[in-house]
Amino acid sequence: MEIFFNIVFVILNIFSIVAIYIIYNLLKKVEKYEDAIVSQSIFIDKFTGVVEYVDKKLEELDHKGSFKSDDEIGFFFEEVKVLNGLLNAYNQQTREEEPNGSRKQGI
Repeated sequence: MEIFFNIVFVILNIFSIVAIYIIYNLLKKVEKYEDAIVSQSIFIDKFTGVVEYVDKKLEELDHKGSFKSDDEIGFFFEEVKVLNGLLNAYNQQTREEEPNGSRKQGI
């Protein structure tokens, strides 16, 4: 009977060591993906700021509407507006998905 308990004890120890190793590896992968998400979020926030700045400056430059009426410049002008709208929609969606509806500090 003592041999049975020793075998069960060894098997449980091996299982525990394997489980700890698996959990550790999964934790490292999750941390890596979280870091990637944070860096992508920072990039998107900075990019959104640049697009908003460009949109604001284009609006200031085009106070008479001459850029909108030009085919080539008007195309660029409209595409910047579309890009800005997409980024605003993305930011709005991510803010709604976050707990308490606010961004975490440090991101």
